[in-house]
Amino acid sequence: MTYPFEPRRHTLASIRTVLAALGLLVVLIQDLTRPSHAAIVLPIEVIGTNLTTESVSVVVPGNPPITSLRMQIHGLTLANKASVQVNSAAWVNLNNTTVAVDEPGKSYGGIGGGFGTLNLTLKLAAGVAKSGTNTIRFRFNDVTRASIGYRVLRFNFLANGTNVLPESTFVADDPRTWKAPLTNATSVAEGRNLWYTRPLVVRGDAIQARCTDCHAHDGRDLKYFNYSNKSIIERSKFHGLTPTEAQKIASYIRMLNVPYAAKGRPWNPPYQPGPGLDAAPVRDWAAGAGLSWVLSRDDASFDYMFTNGITAEQIAFKSMINAREIPLAIQFPDWNHWLPEVHPKDAWGATFTKSKLNTNYTRIRGMMSSDKLLSARRIKTLSQEWYTDAVFFFGRDGTMDVPEPAKPWPLEFQVNYNSTMHWRLTKFWEIITEFQLEDMGVEVLGAHANDRTWYDSMLFNTGPHFMHLTKTGNPINDGSINNWDYFSAIWYQLQVTLNNSNKRPSGTDPIDWAYLHAFAGRLASKDVGSAAVMTLNLVTAAQSLENGKGPRSWGYGWEPVSRANLHFMAPEPHFPYVWKQVPAARRKLIAEAYLKNWIEKTASYPVDHYYYSDDPRWNGAFARPNEVLPTPINPTGGRWIERYWPLAKNFRKLGVDEVQINRLIDFGKALWPLNDWDSLRAPTVALAESTPESPLVPPRAPTQPTGFRVVAR
Repeated sequence: MTYPFEPRRHTLASIRTVLAALGLLVVLIQDLTRPSHAAIVLPIEVIGTNLTTESVSVVVPGNPPITSLRMQIHGLTLANKASVQVNSAAWVNLNNTTVAVDEPGKSYGGIGGGFGTLNLTLKLAAGVAKSGTNTIRFRFNDVTRASIGYRVLRFNFLANGTNVLPESTFVADDPRTWKAPLTNATSVAEGRNLWYTRPLVVRGDAIQARCTDCHAHDGRDLKYFNYSNKSIIERSKFHGLTPTEAQKIASYIRMLNVPYAAKGRPWNPPYQPGPGLDAAPVRDWAAGAGLSWVLSRDDASFDYMFTNGITAEQIAFKSMINAREIPLAIQFPDWNHWLPEVHPKDAWGATFTKSKLNTNYTRIRGMMSSDKLLSARRIKTLSQEWYTDAVFFFGRDGTMDVPEPAKPWPLEFQVNYNSTMHWRLTKFWEIITEFQLEDMGVEVLGAHANDRTWYDSMLFNTGPHFMHLTKTGNPINDGSINNWDYFSAIWYQLQVTLNNSNKRPSGTDPIDWAYLHAFAGRLASKDVGSAAVMTLNLVTAAQSLENGKGPRSWGYGWEPVSRANLHFMAPEPHFPYVWKQVPAARRKLIAEAYLKNWIEKTASYPVDHYYYSDDPRWNGAFARPNEVLPTPINPTGGRWIERYWPLAKNFRKLGVDEVQINRLIDFGKALWPLNDWDSLRAPTVALAESTPESPLVPPRAPTQPTGFRVVAR
């Protein structure tokens, strides 16, 4: 190797001089780059009793024109629960009037609404924040009498829309470094005993529940989702434990042998979908992909659905879209929203403790073992029985086991009812994760099953719509209709993610697709669309029905009326905001791709398969050969012919290929021949002929089906 310059020879003294100078230079550089204050550890947990306050000091470099404080906060379940003060300015209560909430959280109710974590901007008057040292104070206002606080995940000053504080100002707390407050074996053992047996209080009133009752039985949920020592101690004190007892509880939790999940945090929604989730161990699945994969725009999800161009092949019905890895612009419920607010034995007393809903929990848990396959088969079979226990407990047989008050139900009854359903859900999570049964779908259900799955439908049944909670005055956050809509949609969406039926639908179990699609439509507002959520669900529905069973297998096979409901691809004038964010050209391609697959599948069956069922009670439920379009039609809640008739016109407005539209018309004409289908054709387009992919078999004649049963949808 040659050098451009001849190396210079140095004496020992000159070398020492050079090294000393270099050392001084390194020290000067370190002093210039080192923060003048210790880095702020995030999150800031504002947790404790009423008016608990946390303060942080930050140094603002230079003299930027600071106009606002940017914050990301978890746990703002009610307006005015948090207050912020910058330096000596007045305290500001955080609510939807005092701060600007980012979309889509704003449209889902903002503070007190559906998102567990919100991005907020608080405007600051000129001069409030300044060059040099600034103090920011966060205060907890106990407005709920149930919460113990909130968490500030991130914050920064903004000047001209740009962050003022450098990233080196902050450091993320690492749960792997946390230690038990008390490390001696006696304290840990006493903490375990307290967890299982210590009587608790709420606001001074004794309750029957113990810590083990509302959480996973051994407390593993607090370890898995990395609740801090501080949060565990303060919650324990909230329930009447002494500070020393609370430390022992925290020490017991910290010493549990629960594998670390990097995304397991109180603010990261369980099972939140995102790319790469399946590559991690199955034990990490419950932690979800994290808030970083909650998209800011609904239409951004399409980039993950259509990774190789928007074509029919990308969403072929014989495939199976992976809903676990497609990020969405909605937050799933955080763990705090899984947990019951009131334990069922405090809600219903002996009625619950003696019920099968309670005793079957103990029975099922006792049947689990180290044999994963055997345990998975048992939970798959018994979870349906356990769900039925909940159904009968709350009166699907006509009479509730618990005294039902007059409607509209008072808030206390709704809190108790909602909590019992969440208790059942939390306990199922406990069993299926503790015994590692989420990756046994193929072994239990066959090759058609999802690689990762639940075997339960309780997620769907946890939606406030399904539970008939009141639209306003319900027990969710601020009790608004925003929450009724959002949490109905979001629990339904969780069901799609965790168990979409594994190609084994049974009527409306585990998903009532008509409800799912309708609430995906209700997610859309004038500022936020829901087209990607809707499309994901329509594709999942169609693919989950691709199981070799046709429309004659009523409730078990192909069902294009409410499950793979083509109407939702072009629902206008109903749900007008669903597709708002999607450019017209892109929407046309998506609608065309789904329509192509849908008509090929639907028209592949002889039309009389839509007239007659293998179960004669359902003859004519889909269609009747002599059916005539009523006047006026009901395109959302009427019979299938009423939903079908507007489709040609709606798809034409989107610019969809007339060849596909004519195939749609051809099938309608074959299925309901007494109607003027040719009037729906575009005047300049020749009639499309039937193709081998979509045979049109004329109706069976002259037999007339009998015993029609009209099903309200």
